[in-house]
Amino acid sequence: MKMRVLILMLVMLVFGNLAVAQNEEAMKQQKFIFENATLYNDPVVARTALYNMLAMDPTNNNLLDSLAVFYFEYGQYASAAIVAQEAQKRNPENILALEIAAISFESLNIKDRALTEYESLFLKNNNTFTLYKIAFLQYDLERFNESNTSADILLRRKEASESTIAFQKSDETQQQVPLSAAIYNLKGIIAVQLDKKDQAVEHFNKALEIAPDFELVQANLQDINKD
Repeated sequence: MKMRVLILMLVMLVFGNLAVAQNEEAMKQQKFIFENATLYNDPVVARTALYNMLAMDPTNNNLLDSLAVFYFEYGQYASAAIVAQEAQKRNPENILALEIAAISFESLNIKDRALTEYESLFLKNNNTFTLYKIAFLQYDLERFNESNTSADILLRRKEASESTIAFQKSDETQQQVPLSAAIYNLKGIIAVQLDKKDQAVEHFNKALEIAPDFELVQANLQDINKD
């Protein structure tokens, strides 16, 4: 729902900038169709209206952003990534497009491309959770030393102890834990991969000191003790 509101806001901004356009009446019509198709949850008609507006004003970056958000909202991640990359070409400072591309590539399980996009995004937003995502993608790509370095940088950030992150429990409910505990869990599973079990136990225990009921860490520690 938040994404749909964002699309509408972007389209309204576009419309406001087209007051002097010769095709103003046609744009009004397409805007009306888009708004109502979005309201009535008709994505095919809404998308067509967006493309029609782009055809009338192909250099309008806000419309391109709207299209990227639209594809992302409806889970069409390949299209979202392609449109977001085009938006980045037009405006390399486009943080929204970077984020959409990063999440879309990750959703498509194209992890190396997702990592590249998240790294570019982090250079612009300096966001702690973006760096956490980078650390985990580095782990997934078996770039363990890089992942460990990212985790250490995260632990030095104030937000690590002040923020929380959600994990799914075995009963499929959500558990909120301090970000610092999640980072120590990451360092623990990196140590396991590097066959440094003593270090892994140390990191897992540190995570449990911060969040004693952190179910995932409890399971990771039990797995080590079985060996």
